[in-house]
Amino acid sequence: SFNRELLQSAVETIDTGISVYDYDMKLVAWNQSYQRLLQYPDDYLEIGLSVEQLLTFNAERGIFETNNLSAAIKKRLEYMRCGTRHLHQRQTKSGLVLELRGHPISGGGYVTSITDITEHIRASENLKQLNETLEQRVLERTNELELARQLAERANLNKSRFLAAASHDLMQPFNAASLFSQMLARETANTSYAPLVNNLLSSLASAESQLTDLLDISKLDAGRQIVLMKDIAVDEILAPLAQEFTLLAQDQGVAFSYCYSGLWIRTDPLLLRRIIQNFLSNAVRYCSQARVVLGVRRQGDDLLISVIDTGAGIEPDKLTVIFDEFIRLQSDTVSKGLGLGLSIAERLSKIINQPLSVQSTVDRGSCFSVKVPRVAKPVESISSVKASAKDFAQMTLGQVTNESFIEDPLLAIILSWGCQLQQSVDCKLDFVICDYHQSGDANGIELLQHWLKQSDYRGPCIVYGCEKDLLVRESVIAAGFSYCAKQIKPLALKRLLRKLID
Repeated sequence: SFNRELLQSAVETIDTGISVYDYDMKLVAWNQSYQRLLQYPDDYLEIGLSVEQLLTFNAERGIFETNNLSAAIKKRLEYMRCGTRHLHQRQTKSGLVLELRGHPISGGGYVTSITDITEHIRASENLKQLNETLEQRVLERTNELELARQLAERANLNKSRFLAAASHDLMQPFNAASLFSQMLARETANTSYAPLVNNLLSSLASAESQLTDLLDISKLDAGRQIVLMKDIAVDEILAPLAQEFTLLAQDQGVAFSYCYSGLWIRTDPLLLRRIIQNFLSNAVRYCSQARVVLGVRRQGDDLLISVIDTGAGIEPDKLTVIFDEFIRLQSDTVSKGLGLGLSIAERLSKIINQPLSVQSTVDRGSCFSVKVPRVAKPVESISSVKASAKDFAQMTLGQVTNESFIEDPLLAIILSWGCQLQQSVDCKLDFVICDYHQSGDANGIELLQHWLKQSDYRGPCIVYGCEKDLLVRESVIAAGFSYCAKQIKPLALKRLLRKLID
């Protein structure tokens, strides 16, 4: 009696519902929480009630539903007699969710604890529902953002395509005007019209440069840039640039020097040339009365091509933004550009995977570099190009066209050098030119191939286009011909012709 009263007193201090059974699975103690949770009448529970009686009473009241009462009671008794722990949940008809735990007692007997976990389950369900709702909201928001991103990309692509098309359409008349203006400049060199023509040339060059920048940036954004990697002597890229910028630097009062190198690199020559050209253009533009050096130095297995100037330098907080679009730093010189040069250079460097770097000190100058991989010089290569022994006035060129005669600015420039034009397949020709864009269905490549089948001519063939389209250039080169853009400068055209003829 003392032990039962002590046990009864102990279980009453526990908030969890407790019931204690002896070795024979008879009820010996319980607390008020147990009676309340299972909703027993006040006079029902008594010492000596069997587990079977309790389970049957609960089932009859619908507190615990089961399809097979006898099997459920038998299973519960087996758990308790074998001393097996158990844990399960039951929901009553009143909506309570109860957690039942069974624990064997040392020496025989069993203890069952009952906990009301209704609020916990309700909170878990609410949290689950909230998570599902949140996931749905996140999914909807993600879809909205993805749609907005796609629309923005589509709009940006359409903008880039529009700029590319518009810039291309504008480049053709500017290119023609530029070439005809150069011819006019030669005719009026010693007349009172010379200053006016020079101003015209300067304005056209500035407009053409800005349109070229817009065309380049739009092509890059539209993903239309093709990469053609090859092994090439670094001087083949840098020497023509040095020659071009020596004259430009003199006009700006800038001392320019170039350190020649016999090393070879692997790169896309056109894209790398564009990067270095933008470096040089910025250096000359922003460094009035200063010095600019174009040089190379080895860096492990790579070659660092650098443009160094002694200009005003760039403040540290500006070193990152200078590669953004339409950014022009303040300088003492008047800048006529759009601020796209370095942005184009950065995009091109990423396309050819040849990184850029910049170091600068205010009032001391800047150094812009691009790192390219070095390669071994081919044994059969010739590092220098021989000068042509034949003057252009003694040369004969052929124009292949599906019309009787087409006079365009590029042909006019060549003829102005004294070259003789012949269209007969039987004439001895020094070189042949053909416009890629022909009337009708055939392009310049197909027309030239057809012409060669009827002719014994096997000399240089140049196909030129009205835009710097690498798809056209690639097709021309794949056909075995040389490619030339209509926008080519007379000096560069002359170099190309001499190289092909030699």
